[in-house]
Amino acid sequence: MNKFVRLVTFIFVILLSSTIFAQEISRIDISKVAEGVKLEHAYNPGDMGSFDKLFLDDENATVIFKSEGRKIKEVFPFDIDSDGKNEYLISMDCGGSAAIYDLVIVKEKDGVWTSIWEDSFSMPEITLSNNKEKLSVRIKHYVFTANKPQKTEATLRFKDGAVIKTELPIR
Repeated sequence: MNKFVRLVTFIFVILLSSTIFAQEISRIDISKVAEGVKLEHAYNPGDMGSFDKLFLDDENATVIFKSEGRKIKEVFPFDIDSDGKNEYLISMDCGGSAAIYDLVIVKEKDGVWTSIWEDSFSMPEITLSNNKEKLSVRIKHYVFTANKPQKTEATLRFKDGAVIKTELPIR
């Protein structure tokens, strides 16, 4: 019985402390970030992370992506498969001194938005191009080898719904 009382007391203390020290989001800003898409930026001033959501600017406010603690910085709409519906490339700041950004591409299929590609880059500069009916995304960024940064360019191309990434150093 003594062990049971200690266990119940321990669980009660844990639950009480998590309730007392839990911090609620104190600020929510909503803004339009791309054609047909709005961003809900939910954060506490002074904190590095945020809990952002992208949603369609429609009557249902359909959520298409949640950032899971990363701050959404840019959203690029583009049509990967020429079906007339936009997919979205989302750039998120992970925080920290290396300026690491997560990039995610989300696509809608049968009413459900899912991530079809994700990668991380240091200090990315993103450019979309549509040359001769071929869409590509160029990402200039840094790769660190032997503690020496190397400027590199990654190119994303799209074929049959797949994302093909190539990467070359910039001289």
